[in-house]
Amino acid sequence: MSCSSELRILGNGECYCPIIGYYSIDEDIACYECDYKCEKCTNNATNCTSCSHFSRLIENNCECLEGFYELIDNKIECLGTYNNINILYINID
Repeated sequence: MSCSSELRILGNGECYCPIIGYYSIDEDIACYECDYKCEKCTNNATNCTSCSHFSRLIENNCECLEGFYELIDNKIECLGTYNNINILYINID
């Protein structure tokens, strides 16, 4: 078996996108970007398999940790306080 695109690589008998934050769809040659909430996803942009900083995975969806809240501004994720330090986590990928 080989992959139909140099964007994807073969591993465990499957073709996948080797870049964190991207996923592939079956025989499609492209790699697609995961939703900004996901660190990693599979099958579609919003099916998260892991989350970025200050968020947690709940039923394939990333939610901000307790004490943090989401800013709806495309790449800005969780805003809050951690150990008395104000934190704004921005995903700049």
